[in-house]
Order: sequence, then structure tokens, then C-alpha cells
Amino acid sequence: MEEIKLAENIKKYELPESNILELDENSIIRQKNSDYYKGLKEEGIDWPIEIQGGGRSFYNKKEFEIAYPVGDVFLSFAITAHELGHLRQGEINPLFADEELGSPSPKKQAETEFHPDTEQDAWQRGLERIKKHCPEYLKLIDNKFQKYKKNGKFSQFKDFEEFYKYVVSVSLRITSFNDKFEDDNTVPNIEKGRLLGKMIKKDELTNDFFNNQEQWRTGEKADRNILKEFVKKMAIKIAEEAY
Repeated sequence: MEEIKLAENIKKYELPESNILELDENSIIRQKNSDYYKGLKEEGIDWPIEIQGGGRSFYNKKEFEIAYPVGDVFLSFAITAHELGHLRQGEINPLFADEELGSPSPKKQAETEFHPDTEQDAWQRGLERIKKHCPEYLKLIDNKFQKYKKNGKFSQFKDFEEFYKYVVSVSLRITSFNDKFEDDNTVPNIEKGRLLGKMIKKDELTNDFFNNQEQWRTGEKADRNILKEFVKKMAIKIAEEAY
């Protein structure tokens, strides 16, 4: 009986309003890494505002923090799903967090955040979580996706989930490029931007994604209210997951 009471009193994760960060072209992430984006630009790579975000779990405080893009509707939703996949990764697999499961240190966070295994896990888990916890949002986004298909857009994709898998393949390819950097300096800088830009241009998949952005852009901006509502509901459900 004592053990049951203790289990019931374990504090669940919360997502404070201040830990919900909407990102656009003026986001702190882009400002902090301006030299990195400048290096990419010098190589002719226009980095989309949609490819930015973050999902963190502060284990000691039992708080989530999530940053997601408010840009073109479908890529923004895909990236948001991915960031939700990062939440509680350290409990699922200790390789993704400090040994004591405390708040990840900046160094540890940098070492693991963009590791190929970490990223692949988050992409897969993010979609699985939506299917389990909030399938109505997946249906909502796919209904919108199908309307675009009827008008001749996204003919190469059957549905939003297939588009999501395409975004995953592009993202993991970029992650593999970053993983090739020989030095251990984890701070993005202009030289790393140039190096990544060169790698992107040499690869058919990534070069096509960045230099033919009209193939996935719709011109329709993601609805801030819907995204925020979605993130909040997902955070509650993720907090209830048992590990």
C-alpha cells in the first residue's frame, strides 16, 4: 500500500508557458548561429526557417521545453513532431542523457542532440506518439495535405506520412554530414556553415531539397494556435507515459 501511494505522488512533467518557444526568421536560434547561416549562404544554401527547433526534458525540475517553427504548414508540423520525439529520451535510453538523469549539461546536450541515433529515434518516436496520443491532429494535417494534392501539389507523395518520411530522410542525411566534422568544437560557426553547404550541394537528395524548395512550400503558414494547442496536448500525454 505504501508503494502505491509513493507511485501516485510522483510528480509528472509539466510544460510551462514560458518553455513553449515559437520560432521564425527572427528566432534566438538563428540569431545565435548567424555566422553558421552566413557560411551556408556563401555556398548558395538558403536555410529554411522551418528547419529549427528543440525538445528538452529537465529531469530534476520535471519540466519540458519545446521550440518549434511557425513557417510553411507541412514542414513546420513535421519538425514539431520530431521535437516532441526528443522529450524524455534520457529515460527511454540513458545514452541520450546524463547518467544521473539530471538536467543535461550544455556539453552533453551538444554531444547528443544532433547524433544520428538520437535524431532517428526522435523522428520515429515523434510520429508514433502522435498516432497514439493525438491522431486527430495527424488526420487534420493529412486532410489539408490531400486538398493540396487534388490541386496538383505533392504528386510524389501519397499522404502526409509519406512526406514526413521524406523530411526524415533529408534530416538524417544532414545529420550524417554534421557527424563528419572532425573537430570537437560543437559551436556552429561560419566555417562549419561553409563545409555543410558544400556537402549539401554534392548530395542529390539534400541539394534538391534546398534548391527546389517550391516542391514542398505551399505559401500557407502554420496556424500558431493549432500548433500550440497540439504541443500542449501532446506534452500532457508524453508526461503520462510510463518508463
